[in-house]
Amino acid sequence: MRRSLHLLAPVALGLPSLAFAGSVLKLEMKDYAGDPPVVSTIEISTEGRSSRMEMTTAGQEESSGMIWRGESADMVAIDHQAREYFVLDEAAMETMAERVGGAMREMQKALEAMPPEQRAMAEAMMKEHMPGLDGSATPPATLHATGRKDSVGGFGCRYYEVRRANVKVRELCVTPWDDLPDGRSTGVAMLEMAGFFDRIANAFSDGAGLDLTGGQHEIWEHMRELDGYPVLTRELDESGAVTSETVLRAAESKRLDTGFFEPPAGYAARQLEF
Repeated sequence: MRRSLHLLAPVALGLPSLAFAGSVLKLEMKDYAGDPPVVSTIEISTEGRSSRMEMTTAGQEESSGMIWRGESADMVAIDHQAREYFVLDEAAMETMAERVGGAMREMQKALEAMPPEQRAMAEAMMKEHMPGLDGSATPPATLHATGRKDSVGGFGCRYYEVRRANVKVRELCVTPWDDLPDGRSTGVAMLEMAGFFDRIANAFSDGAGLDLTGGQHEIWEHMRELDGYPVLTRELDESGAVTSETVLRAAESKRLDTGFFEPPAGYAARQLEF
């Protein structure tokens, strides 16, 4: 199964169409690594403790996404082209972490058996593609209010700078959860999902001996600390150039069908391969 995550489409259950009040956030993301920039649309739908995320990239056939089901505390990843899905829960997460840890230990043994020059070359390549492998700690990110205000997607927001070792690495414009449609419950569902991904990242980090939490973990922490949602996020490189930008384009309350957070009918369940 492809490693890209694919999104859940509404499911025809052959039952009365029951629906509940939910909310939908529609965002646009631009990645400036290419020329022209790669533009993607993201749609985040929440109801109760469940959240569904969809991402579609302009000019590409594949879309990607996931479903977080808060009641059962698991994630469903869908591959629409293959018409299949897999479920990631705590047990699967622990199994993957154990396998990663075993693989890393075997890799370390192989490195120790290499001649010095060959080992140095292999370690240099690994450090390039796996930051933190040498055990060096990433400087902590700190939030700084700028005093600037703005309106993004029709919602008022306040700007914050994120600095690491006194270098600006991110810019956020944050609106309070209560100002978004059904924002408070949306925040609960999103941060529950964030906690699940934090546990995955930490389990892999412990097994692999390196930090795999990445910048997304920091954004979740910003959301918790500021008690709001970043309706605009800009990532910056060391020179201060913007590398990516995510902007809220619209937010609305919406009735969501009860099957919205379940795998599509007719799709095959697959087991994760470790």
